[in-house]
Amino acid sequence: MYKEESKLKGTIQVGKAGVRGKGLMDLASAELESKDFKFKKDDFKSDSLDFRLTSMKDGAANKEDKEVAFSTTNVKADVSMNSREGRFKSNSKESFVDFPINKYICYMDEMSWNMDKDEVDLNSTIKDIDLLGAKFVSTDPSQDSLTFIAAQAKFNLKDKTINCSKVPFVDVADARVFPGDGKIKIEKSGRMEDIKNAKIDANRDSKFYNIYNANVSVFSRKGYSGNGMYDYVDEAGKKQPITISSIGVDAVGNTKGYGEIGEDAKFTINSAFDYKGAINFTANIPNMTFTGGARMKHACDKLAKYWLKFSAVIDPKEVYIPVDTMPMSMEGDKLSAGLILVKDSTHIYPAVISKKFRPADVDIISAMGYLTYDNTSGEYQIGSKEKLANNNIPGQYITLNNKTCNVFGEGVMNLGTDYGRVTTAVVGSVDNSMATEKTTFDVVMTMDFFLPPDAWKQLTNLLVTYGSIPPASQNTEKFKKAIPYIVKDKKDADRAVSEAGSGGAMKKIPDEFKKTIVFSDLTFEWNSTSRSYISKGDLGVAYIGGEPVNKKMKGYVELVKKRGGDVFHIYLEPDGSNWYYFYYAAGEMQALSGAAAFNDVLKGVDPEKRALDTKNGEKPYRFNLGTDRKKKDFINRMQGLE
Repeated sequence: MYKEESKLKGTIQVGKAGVRGKGLMDLASAELESKDFKFKKDDFKSDSLDFRLTSMKDGAANKEDKEVAFSTTNVKADVSMNSREGRFKSNSKESFVDFPINKYICYMDEMSWNMDKDEVDLNSTIKDIDLLGAKFVSTDPSQDSLTFIAAQAKFNLKDKTINCSKVPFVDVADARVFPGDGKIKIEKSGRMEDIKNAKIDANRDSKFYNIYNANVSVFSRKGYSGNGMYDYVDEAGKKQPITISSIGVDAVGNTKGYGEIGEDAKFTINSAFDYKGAINFTANIPNMTFTGGARMKHACDKLAKYWLKFSAVIDPKEVYIPVDTMPMSMEGDKLSAGLILVKDSTHIYPAVISKKFRPADVDIISAMGYLTYDNTSGEYQIGSKEKLANNNIPGQYITLNNKTCNVFGEGVMNLGTDYGRVTTAVVGSVDNSMATEKTTFDVVMTMDFFLPPDAWKQLTNLLVTYGSIPPASQNTEKFKKAIPYIVKDKKDADRAVSEAGSGGAMKKIPDEFKKTIVFSDLTFEWNSTSRSYISKGDLGVAYIGGEPVNKKMKGYVELVKKRGGDVFHIYLEPDGSNWYYFYYAAGEMQALSGAAAFNDVLKGVDPEKRALDTKNGEKPYRFNLGTDRKKKDFINRMQGLE
């Protein structure tokens, strides 16, 4: 038929209705099968036929060894031998096109076959999920019914490819992939050709991660890989592109991504922190995980900058960088987060996310938890998240002011002193100026050491009954703030804070305050020349010998660092005629008073009973009466510093 270009295996009828036929018609590379063909001179039609395109199998030697590459059923056909074109339209919404070699089916309703080019153009007027286009579905079991919508497509019989266009997106795993040019190519193996210049919404519901300039390889409905770019946006709205070198899917179907940021990228987490290292994300988690190093962008020349090694999920709007108990640099150096006393006691220096001068130097105060930057105060801050949110609660806390370069610390302190059997606890705040190298402390301090109880009773009786000594209230922010640090039981601490705040003193004294002396108000300043902490002026005394006194009196406290052993001096002067002096060195406590009754108590103790028993390696301790000369030398030295 048609100049021997086609063959019909079936029957033909010639009548008033024209030439009609039925059967299987071979035409070029096509097979058309119908129960009712309507033949004319240069064309033929059918209201319902099955249409197939066949080609030789790959590697076949026999031309007759063919396979079906394209097939559809129940379509209305109009084939012109002049234009060499066939037009087909689906008769049913359930009709579909099968691409056996490509392992796909699609629900297209309009097709145009070019006989000479061996191509079929497919168009769709169908709407699926409010999108115009036909649904393409993979029949390859390994692709798990991978599906996408295309408004147009072209099947090429020669290279056995499906070229889809006007593809709005491809849903794969939890993501939505947007082809840059709207095109998808299905190779004869059924593999989807890599999508170039794509955009990815991961995931398609939350859209936490918008990847662009992406190259995407889709394997199945649940699997894909690729790479692309992601814009990190900080709290100020600054955008920084990150190369996502690896995109994939985890075991539960979440898109995951990985990238690395080099130091030369000059990447910043926000205006306060540089960053280098890896980033990775999981699409159902709104923020990325940073695993690398953060470096403070402070302007303090005297404080060296180091890359703090960490791994954490970072919220760009609230940047908190974890500081471990033993912070490390990217290079493996141990870092500190506080104020440091040089081992030889020459000076105090800050080491805020930086190295100590020497490993043996003493951490006076340090903090751990998180490092953040407060734009309002212009401070880098380190502490627990609870402490950073509410500075009124107890907790170690360090700040570095980016303008003044002052370092402030709050919490429990280790002044680096060792007094053997004399125990101390120091809580409060400290301020260090890099400009002046001056360090001041505002603290509460407890000291516990042995003297005869009657000696303390004489002192407390004087302080309680002597009317001219000004009171020292416990209802101060410093003292109330110190209580939870010192009192371990939270209920006891809360009660003590409440009582101190309401009545100016605790009604029930916690055990931690039943010490020899509890200073409620000391202001130390580090003196590099004398290598000592010195507090002078009005001293607040809350308890002596476990008894409340709550008095403010003149005096001096000096804690001295010495290579041969640490020393302290305490001088209290309730009034001009009554004074008390305590001196400790090398396991010996010396005490002296202007009150004869106090001295008599000490003298009355047998010298053989002035020492504490030692056991289990305890250091020796004994007390003796002090000398007036040592007291005067101390006062003269303190007055010389004023």
